[in-house]
Amino acid sequence: MGCYTAFAVLFCLPHIRSSSELIVYWRVHPGQRYGDVSLEVQVADYEECYQKCLKYDPSRPCLGFNFGKRDGICQLVPYDRSVLVPSDEFQAYVQFLCLTDYMKIENAEEAFEGWTGEYPTSPGGTVIFTCKHPQGFKDGSKMHKAICSSVKPDEWCTTFVNEDKALLCPPICEMMYPECRLTEMGKEYVGSMDVTESGKQCLEWDSPKLTEIYDADSGDMFQDVLFFEEHFLNQDPSSHVNFCRNPTLKERPWCFVEEEDKIHSEYCQIPMCDDLMRPFGHGHSGKNFLLRNIEWDVGYLSIAISTFIEHNTLAANE
Repeated sequence: MGCYTAFAVLFCLPHIRSSSELIVYWRVHPGQRYGDVSLEVQVADYEECYQKCLKYDPSRPCLGFNFGKRDGICQLVPYDRSVLVPSDEFQAYVQFLCLTDYMKIENAEEAFEGWTGEYPTSPGGTVIFTCKHPQGFKDGSKMHKAICSSVKPDEWCTTFVNEDKALLCPPICEMMYPECRLTEMGKEYVGSMDVTESGKQCLEWDSPKLTEIYDADSGDMFQDVLFFEEHFLNQDPSSHVNFCRNPTLKERPWCFVEEEDKIHSEYCQIPMCDDLMRPFGHGHSGKNFLLRNIEWDVGYLSIAISTFIEHNTLAANE
């Protein structure tokens, strides 16, 4: 996680406002200070600085301040949220909360737990990141979190590494065929999704486990007049590895999964292509996928493909 689990040695400044209220400021962020400053005054020492902070506005607490020992400068930060800038020989102090922003994950959706999303954040306030891309987060996680630390003031603990966060969740808008469906049934889908919509890993299509249990009368809509391999576009299950496919006539792409020593099928979450007029992407063979060039060897499948061409004019112009 992007946060130290061991308690750091922190310097704190306590101040008793009343007999029942103790306000403590903690020394934080070595080499940095808070950038949002409302007032800068000359003081004798840091004790006078935090007194200035406390008395700045009686109607609201002063959450943090910067103190420059060399010049005796006190910078007050009475806002609910702040940013960090180079220290310039100032030391930052803050109450035990999160005043600075959490790290973002580009393209991920956010939900809040234990707080409303408004600053400052109390310790334990959590941001939950989810990725709506059909392949989810690139590191295989179903979700990521950022948590306002209960150990170190103004510190966010994360389940992801800062350097990798921008690459974790691919944008859905970049979906191009063959990584998306052109039709609802998705028989033409030949992308690289290999997990189901519940996050289970797909079995390889040529796995002996599948050929041993193959049953044309199962609920997976295999045709009893065909061998297992004849349901695939090229009659070669191994070339499809463990990617989601729709070799039968089910509603959308799917695959087999194994759970508690039992094998069953599950649907995959494959998005519809967002722009049917854009050029098709490249498949695993490196060739452009033009739907009208796909030839189906199995007779009953030609119905589905001819219907698609009739209602869609993809790749009509070269």
